[in-house]
Amino acid sequence: MKTMKAIKMMLIAVMMTIVTSASAMTYSQAKDQALFLADKMAYELNLTDEQYEAAYEINLDYLMAVNDDNDLYGYYWTLRNQELQSILSSWQYNAYVAANYFYRPVYWSNNRWVWRIYARYTPTKFYKSRPRVYVTYRGGNSKSYYTARTWNRPSRPTTTAKQVSANSNRTVNIQNNRTINIQSNYQVKQTRSSVANSRTFGSRQIVANAKTITNNGNTNSTFGRR
Repeated sequence: MKTMKAIKMMLIAVMMTIVTSASAMTYSQAKDQALFLADKMAYELNLTDEQYEAAYEINLDYLMAVNDDNDLYGYYWTLRNQELQSILSSWQYNAYVAANYFYRPVYWSNNRWVWRIYARYTPTKFYKSRPRVYVTYRGGNSKSYYTARTWNRPSRPTTTAKQVSANSNRTVNIQNNRTINIQSNYQVKQTRSSVANSRTFGSRQIVANAKTITNNGNTNSTFGRR
């Protein structure tokens, strides 16, 4: 009886191992996805070459440690975030956290891994060449390897304000190199005295030189691609 019970326990253990292995990523999978993530992080976060290589290594370590969906947002995910925070500047890390396709890049659905990044980028699109460590690195760097080093962290990129004039005598200052097409239909009722009326929305300032503005009701704002 004890022998049969022991055999059953062994079979259950083997079956559990098979299920776990079936959902674990291969080294090749982890390597490809780590590269794709690091490339897009370099593009969006303005990573230096040194940061780019480190991001690839950190992503690879995390993905190689994921054996099933229970590992996705546990210890190794926290470790990944800590290591990335140590190599990134504050603005880079905040942007990383705000982008869910970087912060929580993968989930398990319908017996397969699903990558959020591909909802944003074409799978064949790359902005940088492969990092030097792509061929040689197979995982294993400790947390102190990143935290104990001095990193060249770039400042937030400076932007040039662009002016967009609309037919409604409004001037809009656009930051962050974004172009905004504004179409508006206003009737302006002016009195003899002209009063400057200004409103500020975040980093944008709208100035209208009129005392009374009557809106016709048809104001359409179309935002172009960044």
